[in-house]
This record gives sequence, structure tokens and C-alpha cells, in this order.
Amino acid sequence: MPLARTGETRDALIQKINTANLADLLGPNGPLERAFQAALRDKEIVVADLTGPGQNHVVDPYEWAFQDIPAEKTQEGKALDQEQKRSLVAHLLFNLPAAYEPVQRVLIVTGLKAYAQEGNNQALALGRMTDRMQLLITGDRNTFVLNHQRAIPQLQVLAQTLADRTAFLARQNETLEKHQRLIEARRTEINGSEDGKIKGLLTQLSEARGQTQGLLQELANEQQLLFQAQNVVGAGQSNNEKLLREIEKVEQANPSPER
Repeated sequence: MPLARTGETRDALIQKINTANLADLLGPNGPLERAFQAALRDKEIVVADLTGPGQNHVVDPYEWAFQDIPAEKTQEGKALDQEQKRSLVAHLLFNLPAAYEPVQRVLIVTGLKAYAQEGNNQALALGRMTDRMQLLITGDRNTFVLNHQRAIPQLQVLAQTLADRTAFLARQNETLEKHQRLIEARRTEINGSEDGKIKGLLTQLSEARGQTQGLLQELANEQQLLFQAQNVVGAGQSNNEKLLREIEKVEQANPSPER
């Protein structure tokens, strides 16, 4: 991990470590072995640009070590001078744990100048990674705040809609009860009326039933819309809570230098 020079490379390496098989990571083609190969190289690494045919560029040996670049896309460039090779070795030894590579031995192998220069380079790289992480955290926090601020008015509108639909449901229930009372009254009239009057009342009863069914269908449609709106609110709230937990994990794992 300390051999990664950029935040993007470090993130990709973390993803690889978390998902790849341990045998592949430690095997002859794994990133660890390739990092040692990078420190021992005598020539530049030239990679064919995957985005444009005929376009080649020199890549950092350690960036090459952590990327899955096809062998046919890689070739050797011009020879490295002594300072460049010393710098590659210093980067490897400087970032190995002291238990495996004592500082005194690293100083003897690389020399004080290369060792000090690597320390400065590493400090600059870590500073850039810290700045990048702060930008990412700030961006995530701002995104969360914006989403939260957008959700509040939506929740208020949905709450008002829910209240309106509830009141509408209450009115529809009252209407239904009135119709049921009318039906009972009509039945009573039918039982004591002449045949002609009975037919007229039956017709009125059928019309009243049709109106009732129409109102009930409207009520069912309104309840379905309300249920869909509640699902949208629940999904939005769940996403906001998940984002907040992820931001807190990032802040805990990457505390700011002031802290």
C-alpha cells in the first residue's frame, strides 16, 4: 500500500486486495512481486495507449506494477540512468516496514541523498492523497446536504398530500354510509309500494350503486398513488442514511491532519 504514489492507485489497490485471491496477490504475477520487479528494472516501461492506436507513453514502474496491463501492450524504452534506478530502489526500501528492512541498511544501500529525496517525495504524495481525500469527503458531504435539503420539502409535500388523501377518504366513507342508508330506505319503500313504483326505485337504486362504485374506484386510485409516494419517500430516506454511514466510515478511516 505505501508504494502507491497516487490516491487513485491506492484506491484501485485496496479494491484488488479486498476482492482478489490471496494466492494471486502473492504469486509471480501479483502486485507485490511486480513491485520488486519495478525496482530492479534497467529500462523505461513504454505502454501502448489503449485509447488511441500508435500512441505510446512512458509509465511509472510502480504504476505499471499495480495495473493489469496486457503483456503485448508493454515494451522497453531507453535505459535508466544510475539516479533513476537508485530512486526506484529507494522508493521500495523506504516504504518497507522497518522490521523487514532496517533504516540503517536502507541508508547504506540507497545513500543519504536518495533516502532523503524519497522521504520528501513520499511526504508530497501523502499530502496530495490527503487533499484528495478531503475533497472527496467534502464533495460527499455537500451532496448529502443537498439531497437532504431537497428531501425535506418533498416530505412536507407528501405529508400534506397524505393528510388531504386521508380527509378525502373520510369524506368518501361518509358518502358510502349515506348511500347505504338510502339503500335501506329504498328497500323499505319497495316492500310497501306498487309494482311501477318498485321498478322506479330499483332503477334509482342501481344508479346509486353505480355512483358508489365509481367513487370507490376513485378512492382506490388515490390510495395507490399514496402508497407509491410513500415508497419513494422511504427509498430516498434509506439512501440518505446509507450515504451518511459511508461518509462517517470514510472520515473515521481518514482523519484530517488537524485532528
